[in-house]
Amino acid sequence: MYTIDLQQKVAIVTGAHQGIGLQIAIALLDAGCKCVLVDLNEEIQATANRLAEQFPNQVYAVQGDIRTKKSCEEIFVKTMDKFARVDILVNNAGIMRTTPFLEVSEEEWDLVMTINLKGMFFLTQIVATYMKDNQIEGSIINMSSIAGRSGRPLAPHYAASKAAVISLTKSSAEAFGKFNIRTNALCPGVISTPMMDEIFEKRKIIEKQDPRDTFLQRIKLDRLGTPEDIAKAALFLSSDLSSYINGQAINVCGGYEMN
Repeated sequence: MYTIDLQQKVAIVTGAHQGIGLQIAIALLDAGCKCVLVDLNEEIQATANRLAEQFPNQVYAVQGDIRTKKSCEEIFVKTMDKFARVDILVNNAGIMRTTPFLEVSEEEWDLVMTINLKGMFFLTQIVATYMKDNQIEGSIINMSSIAGRSGRPLAPHYAASKAAVISLTKSSAEAFGKFNIRTNALCPGVISTPMMDEIFEKRKIIEKQDPRDTFLQRIKLDRLGTPEDIAKAALFLSSDLSSYINGQAINVCGGYEMN
């Protein structure tokens, strides 16, 4: 009865080289959406080339750094030059550093905040302005985390940035909802990605035990999440099936958090 058809849509997905961002892009492409894949990693072009074999004329790569407003503007301009519109913005790019509270340096704090929050803000500002001026009923999806719900003593700067993402999502929803531009956040739980594997190894050294066991005790579905789990939620929020959902932070965590 209900289907997701995004054939007339164009999406920007940041942090799209691997992990969650890549799977979100694949889900959108599979629904017919054209996707601009943005990543700082120079391999993003090779990633786009592989996807283009399955999704011809739907994929475009931009090697871009979201840490400055200027670079965010360049991403938007390249998107418009290629596809001439934007309907969906997935602010997925982000980093996590596993560092105990008392050991976080000023440089590390600034790096996490700049990538996880500053870039998201200015890319949203640029894209939302375009959507508003062109009467685009758009969807903006921000990647937060369950860490933003409850804090993390071994990653306080990461948790703080993700809590700020939830606040930014609500502010965006308030600002642009009257223009039929929806903004929502996804809060992934413990997801099996290359980044998470690195975190597991570092925490194992710090805590002298495998953190996977601790996490699994709290996950009610008794498994770690996958990038595909997050991609399905992002696909829903990108579609008209979620047309009355705005300003929400949705946990996708198997029951790790229930708020």
